[in-house]
Amino acid sequence: MRVCFYTLGCKVNLNETGALEQMFRGAGFTIVPEGEEADVFVVNSCTVTNFGDQKSRKWLRRAKRENPGAVTVLTGCYPQAFPEEAANFMEADLVCGNGDRKAILDNVLKLLDGHERIVAIAPHQRGEQFEQQSVLKDLFLMGTSDNYGDMLTTMTAMSGFEPVGENGAYPADGMQEGYRKLLVYDTWKDSFAISAEMIEDSKLMDLKKQPAAFLTGYNRTREMFGAALLGNAIRGNATAQYHGKSFDINAADGVTLFHTAHPPKVAGDNQCNCFKDEFGVDALGKLETAMHLFRGDNDEILDVAPDTIVIPENADLKKAVFAAIGADKDPVTANNAFNYQYGRWTVIVWSYLNQFITAGTKPWLLLDSKYNKTYGGAVWNDRIQLAVRSTIDENTDANVWRGRSRFNATFNDWRAFAAGGIASGNELP
Repeated sequence: MRVCFYTLGCKVNLNETGALEQMFRGAGFTIVPEGEEADVFVVNSCTVTNFGDQKSRKWLRRAKRENPGAVTVLTGCYPQAFPEEAANFMEADLVCGNGDRKAILDNVLKLLDGHERIVAIAPHQRGEQFEQQSVLKDLFLMGTSDNYGDMLTTMTAMSGFEPVGENGAYPADGMQEGYRKLLVYDTWKDSFAISAEMIEDSKLMDLKKQPAAFLTGYNRTREMFGAALLGNAIRGNATAQYHGKSFDINAADGVTLFHTAHPPKVAGDNQCNCFKDEFGVDALGKLETAMHLFRGDNDEILDVAPDTIVIPENADLKKAVFAAIGADKDPVTANNAFNYQYGRWTVIVWSYLNQFITAGTKPWLLLDSKYNKTYGGAVWNDRIQLAVRSTIDENTDANVWRGRSRFNATFNDWRAFAAGGIASGNELP
């Protein structure tokens, strides 16, 4: 039997492929170079970048097309990082991680003996909250950009028709550009190295952890950055300090996101989305009503309808929130009045908020997710997706990984949010 290996990524993957080749050779297989016919084709994938995933799929498609009777294997980082996507790649007869080399050989032998397609991906042991579920996409309007920066703006509502009498002139409508804000994209970088000695000594546990930890660190940075922006906004700050750099988090109207006097651009009174009331079923109803009455920059009533409650990790807050929305009867009395809050809310408990809000406080937020997605209450744009390159340091022989990305986030239209539990806020009407 003949087997062909194709390896993507760093020296860690090359080391893994070498161990697989040795195992297959010991089982009687002949290792053949790429371009020759084989009975088995194995791609040891890299998934640090999308480019690596694409090359893995392209190589296996070509191998399957040119050798329709051969067994094709997709292993390595890609199946482990994106198990559902990899499992649905039907050109691979075997989809698996590379944690158990013996299982790879055993499954290949089964497939050569006529076994049906095999997907054997061990569950990834996730150790951080954002790996279970990132909330960035729920709190920010996520987008991409090809520019150095983008101006976030909207148009105010039209003033409407006016009575002009017989043969009257057409009045000019007062519609104009609303408040605007410039979002400039920052560059984010990180790097790490795997020593030549680690590779030579096959310290596989350390080798496997490092690239995965690199990607985890990038995603953690994004989650923490988002929490830093929102947490500082809750504290009433105009800027957020993150890793020594200051980020503007005012709303487009020039005042803090949660404020007692948001000014209109054209007409109307100042408006408040910052309140001191602690969470409770009555306060929830009052804050929801206050958001229903939010007006636009030309004093028009908007269709703001909050649907999401956001809180930090706090036992008392969680108890109060789920008591208020989780029972179909009135949660604060012994009567059988229907609880109209029941089943209407999405609740986000964001542990990352805790380190950016004032200790001992219990802020709670309401969010209209649809308004946020339509008008950009909180905006996050990726200018350059994470790009990773791996090189060999000529002085140390270490395998050096460098990652670079450009993104930024800010707050734009304050009307997507309202806050309670803020000491400096107003009392709910």
